[in-house]
Amino acid sequence: MGEGRVRVRNYRVTPVVAYAAVTVPNTFSSGTTISSSQVNANFTALGNAMPAVKTASLGASATLTGSYSNVGSLTVTAPTAGFVQLTATGMAEILGKTNAGYFFLYVGLTDTSSGIPAEGNFTRFYLTDTATPAAVTANYNIPYSVHSVFPVAAGANTFYLVALETGSPSGGSGRLWYNRITAIFVPGTALP
Repeated sequence: MGEGRVRVRNYRVTPVVAYAAVTVPNTFSSGTTISSSQVNANFTALGNAMPAVKTASLGASATLTGSYSNVGSLTVTAPTAGFVQLTATGMAEILGKTNAGYFFLYVGLTDTSSGIPAEGNFTRFYLTDTATPAAVTANYNIPYSVHSVFPVAAGANTFYLVALETGSPSGGSGRLWYNRITAIFVPGTALP
């Protein structure tokens, strides 16, 4: 039986988060009559300036194909423009091949359904058989973590965990298990 190797390559974008001063639309001075709508507008401005978190368990993927397909999605409703820092975690399973060659499994984050992740928004696993023509027949389970930052507009913004498999010659297969995606919304603009 051939010798098998699993190599993990991680490509990451390291997010930087900073907070800016909050500006409220109304200021008040002692002895001045104020309305509830003015106070509520200030509270709304404060609420929109606060970071927020949303997370979801996505379950297992179907057997992957040679095209990026959605493993799951998460929709974040941003109260204002800002950024969403995404983290996806889970277990990548690579099932043994039936012939020699190589096998790649890509896992990434995108804001387009079944879209191709941008450079830095994915991680790659590959399995090679170093003793051709013997086959790698073992199964491998490898934890994964993918991180990215996306600019968002106010309103609903949907993000996707996507994956694909490819290899030559054919054989083997991949799945993702225990998938979770977490979004942290941060209002504001990019740092200079």
